[in-house]
Amino acid sequence: MKRVGLFFIVMIVGLMVVLVYNKSVVIEVTDELIKTCLRSSDTDEFDNACLTKESWNQEYLFQSYTSRQLIDVTLGKKLNFETLIELSDQIVLFAFMKDKRVVRYVEVPREFVEFELESKI
Repeated sequence: MKRVGLFFIVMIVGLMVVLVYNKSVVIEVTDELIKTCLRSSDTDEFDNACLTKESWNQEYLFQSYTSRQLIDVTLGKKLNFETLIELSDQIVLFAFMKDKRVVRYVEVPREFVEFELESKI
């Protein structure tokens, strides 16, 4: 009986650690944050660097419907939080990395900003 109780305590502590870690890596996007990322109301330019204060040297943008598997392969690690990116056309996902480590994930609702990727030949 004591082992079962200890097991559940360890599981709860482990879950709390995961939740705290995920909360620190994933931020909630607000209207105010989006407004600060727009350089001016006259342009469609979006300053994606304003989405995080952490130092980063690499950035990825994943469009709606991107599979978790593709995100995992691209980042070189498993996505460690719940997202609807592969099921929804309502969000895009930024991943900011520093030295091959994700320092911030940011889901941006497409209702705020529509991203278009330029193709280069």
